[in-house]
Amino acid sequence: MITKESVIKDFNFFKTEKEIPKKSKDTFVVRLPVNIETKLELLQSLYKILQFPDYFGFNWDALIDCLGDFHWLKAKNLVLVHEDIPFKNKELKELLVYLDILNITIEDWKEYNQKDFYEDWELKNMHTFSVYFSDKCKTQLEVFSKKLPIG
Repeated sequence: MITKESVIKDFNFFKTEKEIPKKSKDTFVVRLPVNIETKLELLQSLYKILQFPDYFGFNWDALIDCLGDFHWLKAKNLVLVHEDIPFKNKELKELLVYLDILNITIEDWKEYNQKDFYEDWELKNMHTFSVYFSDKCKTQLEVFSKKLPIG
């Protein structure tokens, strides 16, 4: 579960474009559109830019499932870039759920990629998942985290 301290701990923040990984054969870089105001807009945008499979269900559980399995992507590294924060402080509960899903996904991919995690399994196509926010979002996320009614 997300805590006040963990809201931004796994995210990367950029001041200039040079700080964002470049798209390449092994790196798939996508940008979330700005001014997303609803959960449906967010899920539709992620479906499109991340090229989710047709069976994507446009709900939080489906997002968790697809972010945890990038089998349809050939690139090993996935980078999701945010120029702003979705929901514009209108849907704080939805924002909290979204940030929690991103943090859990980042942690899960780190764990999956640990050398000893799958000792007896031969895994192919392991991925990395990175989330970048514009530096201007960092202060907004810090203020948001202080308002959370959690530990």
